[in-house]
Amino acid sequence: MEPQPPAAVRRARRILDSLRAEAAPDASRIQTPAQTPAPDPARDTEIRLVADLIDAAERPILLVGLRATAPDGTRALRHLIAHTELPVIETVEGAGLVSRELDGHFLGRAGPFRNPPTEQALSEADLVIAVGCVAVDDENGARPGTGATRRVVHIDSVPVGLDLHDPPVIEVRGDIPTSLDALVPLLNGLTLSTAAAARAGHLRFELKAIDERARMAETGADSVDPVWLVLRMRDILDDDATVACDLGSSTGYLARHFRVYEPRRLVCTTGPDALGVALSWALAAGRARPDTQIVSVSDDDGFLLAARDLQAAIRLGAPLTHLILRDTAPGDARPRPPKHRGTSGDRLRNFDVVSVAAAFATHLRRASSPDEFDDAFRASLAEPGVSIIEVPLDLKGSAHHLHNRK
Repeated sequence: MEPQPPAAVRRARRILDSLRAEAAPDASRIQTPAQTPAPDPARDTEIRLVADLIDAAERPILLVGLRATAPDGTRALRHLIAHTELPVIETVEGAGLVSRELDGHFLGRAGPFRNPPTEQALSEADLVIAVGCVAVDDENGARPGTGATRRVVHIDSVPVGLDLHDPPVIEVRGDIPTSLDALVPLLNGLTLSTAAAARAGHLRFELKAIDERARMAETGADSVDPVWLVLRMRDILDDDATVACDLGSSTGYLARHFRVYEPRRLVCTTGPDALGVALSWALAAGRARPDTQIVSVSDDDGFLLAARDLQAAIRLGAPLTHLILRDTAPGDARPRPPKHRGTSGDRLRNFDVVSVAAAFATHLRRASSPDEFDDAFRASLAEPGVSIIEVPLDLKGSAHHLHNRK
């Protein structure tokens, strides 16, 4: 008698066979999003209490996160911002919620990097209205702070996490767009005090001054300042471009300095994830958003792990540009927090990008100066297929302020 697999294996096989026969995937099933029931609306009493808290606050501030980036949530949030003078801080996952038209409300982005003006705004606020902030936002620097007089309001569709740094004084749980729409008539025309408006304007000026200093930064003869590079990318790319960022120091540069004006156009994470994901994300974005500019960014190490996806990108004819921000130290995760100073577990020699590009038959350019980067980036965006740009970084300039977080 022929040996039989265990009963559990046979049962799983029968289930899989039935699924293949009855629900074989086709284009209509793949393109139809799953329908999930909308959360119930929040109670009117909670909405009115939040409105009263905001109206009474001296320095209220909005902190907006991932769960507010759905289309209806984005619309409702922007409607609320447009009818008030509330300053807004984005988390990394909430990047793009503040549109170009509402840029005067923007007070920076919070995350696992140093951003002094934004940190000061959060520390000085007496009321933080957190909208759709997920656990990773709180774990990675987007925290209101520890001031004794600071209060936090939590507006979300799910219960507040138990690990939040500051427990909220009130939790408005329900459909986010419905909650925000209900606040608009109660807060319509809300203005900041003269002192609060002046302080917000000063911090906004400091944010722009940091970028302006980076634009004027002097670099070495054969390297590029990473913050200058990120700002120049913003100047060149369209507003509907998608930029996917790998883990590593490149996340800090882009998350801190790269403005986007629509949600989910800066694809990166500050939570636990796999190194080398940027190229995969860019490939998926290109399939979902054809005829738009697609860029992925990684460090040396990330590219070594992402290179396996080049074959898929080439086979699919994906028009994307991949930037390798090279710090000439693969295997050495620098810069490190102070408590982790020392050598890394291994020391890898610099790999030959030319050989990698030739093996995959991709376009390759090397940009060792700002002018070379401009030319290389524009040319890569204009040509079909996959392009790789290798950029040696100058880490002695304006990039230092992203690290050694207090």
